[in-house]
Amino acid sequence: MTRESIATYFSVSANTIIPPPGAGDITISAALFRSETPSNTFVIIPDSRVDLTSTQALPNPPVGTALRGFRYNLNIKVRPETRLLLVFFVTGPVGVTGVIQGFAGAGVGIE
Repeated sequence: MTRESIATYFSVSANTIIPPPGAGDITISAALFRSETPSNTFVIIPDSRVDLTSTQALPNPPVGTALRGFRYNLNIKVRPETRLLLVFFVTGPVGVTGVIQGFAGAGVGIE
């Protein structure tokens, strides 16, 4: 099977991010990890990272902000019995503290 595409969505339900002045933007991303049978170790799949975007200004997206991201034409082979795990994460400049909570969802196209 070949993984062809990823579509990701995130809706902010709470935000306590406190960026220092001039710190720059945070980035909400998602990436696929895989575990080959019978391992319980998940490893990131190269080129599977998706950065989510919004029409709202970051670095501090307000509650209700909807973000989304897409990757197409990935052509990454997935063997039978491989487990996939999608992880959402936030990255930002040094000095940014706080928590973003929300609802995450995604679709992975496999042929």
